[in-house]
Amino acid sequence: LMPDRLDQPILRRKPTVYFVNSMSDLFHESVPFEYIDRVFNTIHLTPQHTYQVLTKRALRMAEYFETRSVPDNAWLGVSVEDRKYGKPRIAVLQTIKAKTRFLSIEPLLEDLGKIRLRGIHWVIVGGELSASIFKWTQYFPAVSGENYFSNVH
Repeated sequence: LMPDRLDQPILRRKPTVYFVNSMSDLFHESVPFEYIDRVFNTIHLTPQHTYQVLTKRALRMAEYFETRSVPDNAWLGVSVEDRKYGKPRIAVLQTIKAKTRFLSIEPLLEDLGKIRLRGIHWVIVGGELSASIFKWTQYFPAVSGENYFSNVH
């Protein structure tokens, strides 16, 4: 936790995109909701900025937003690396009322099958750094030419 950094966006007037939790997870079980409240208070106070919040803990994020609203300048996203753990996070994210929802499909470890993108506004796709480009691009619809995505709205 870095409470000393919560004031930095307030002091910056120039619109900026902040990736809130690079190499961490704001919705990790060890992060108290009171601290997450402080983060989202800063987001609320700085509408000129855009905040991208990515998590692997979609259920905890959904629990948090059951009683709170998502500021319009907060993009909520989930990591999707495989079918077993990553793909179920998408449906959870789709239940959260947010202006912008995104998926980070990286590293793409296997064919995900069809993905319903209703309510998803942005998708990032990437592979493992150590893997050959062919290994992961064979699962990527734009490269494979197959229609893996359905119900895009």
